[in-house]
Amino acid sequence: MNARYAVPALLVVSSLLFSGCGEKSGMKSGDTAPSPSVSMGAEANPPKPSSETPSFEKEIAAYRTYVIGQCDTLVKQTDLFVKAIKDGDLDQAKKLYAPTRMYYERIEPIAEALGDLDPNIDARENDVDEKDWRGFHRLEKGLWQENTAQGLSLRRPSGQRCQAAPRQSGDSGDSARAPRNRSGRIAE
Repeated sequence: MNARYAVPALLVVSSLLFSGCGEKSGMKSGDTAPSPSVSMGAEANPPKPSSETPSFEKEIAAYRTYVIGQCDTLVKQTDLFVKAIKDGDLDQAKKLYAPTRMYYERIEPIAEALGDLDPNIDARENDVDEKDWRGFHRLEKGLWQENTAQGLSLRRPSGQRCQAAPRQSGDSGDSARAPRNRSGRIAE
């Protein structure tokens, strides 16, 4: 080993070794650290296991409200995005793509519970057959790789599917709602 590197490396290793073995801050010479067998703080009284099953009703209700809000906004934003595509407005469609898709990404963790919503909206090019490929990624390819908004919604059903799919999971024609089971919870 080159002495030019060995001496500084030896000094760094030595300093780390000696500082690690030195006095702890706040301790006086001759003091000893508490032994590991002495319990300190929260460890002295560990929580006892509960025989009750925890209730997550409040959290479930809050998440349901969040998802419904994101679905509602997804539908509204998708309407604007699809209108830009249908109008052939490339710049506006590109501008609206990411903000619109963001609302879908926020509900994607539960998308598989929403039937074929995910493949209809978020399938990637090789996820499905070419004839079945639609949704955000198909529109993304048209907008950025093909650099056109002209005819995208006519050439492929992407625009209409992207617009209609959030509504398919809903309980009303103008608002997306996550499907619910009999107890009113989001279906699993």
